[in-house]
Amino acid sequence: MIGIVAFANNGVIGKNNSLPWRCLDDLKHFKSTTLGKTIIMGRTTYNSIGKPLPGRNTVILTKTPREENEINDLSKYLEDDSVYLCGGSSLYSQFSHLCSEFIVTHLDIDVDGDSFFDRFLLDKYKNKTLLSSGVSNDISYRIIRYYFIGALLALFFILRYFPEFVPGHISSLALQFLELLEPLQWQDLEL
Repeated sequence: MIGIVAFANNGVIGKNNSLPWRCLDDLKHFKSTTLGKTIIMGRTTYNSIGKPLPGRNTVILTKTPREENEINDLSKYLEDDSVYLCGGSSLYSQFSHLCSEFIVTHLDIDVDGDSFFDRFLLDKYKNKTLLSSGVSNDISYRIIRYYFIGALLALFFILRYFPEFVPGHISSLALQFLELLEPLQWQDLEL
């Protein structure tokens, strides 16, 4: 599962059940990232939108499911990287530890709000990559992917220095996988 969020300098993600800004580039990024995927949101976030988003499987996480697209258990979505956790703030706080990565739009504005993203939730992600930046509707923004790389480094280390501990068929598959990672920018890794 991947978290996706946009927040202002002061951590605001909403006010009166709506976005307190208009940043078209962020909306386009959200759409292109989540189109054709499953998005999970809380009841309040869903009610603020008012309907399922087109081209996405919209799932509402609620304590008391009443409709077909409502659930109270995330377990079947946890290992799926085509599932996006889309808020609100209580869902981010409760389930961010289950996300393999977060895609965050940092908006360089200060706005009033009543719903906040706890930026300390991102502290566990030791690596980050800038996906894009710019100005949209007079708002400067940066879209950053926060992620873990530890498992990849461990695999690389074992394959390079202790290949005798890896069965042959797994070793060849892992080496093929590592070849795909060769374009990875090592300066992005905070070693």
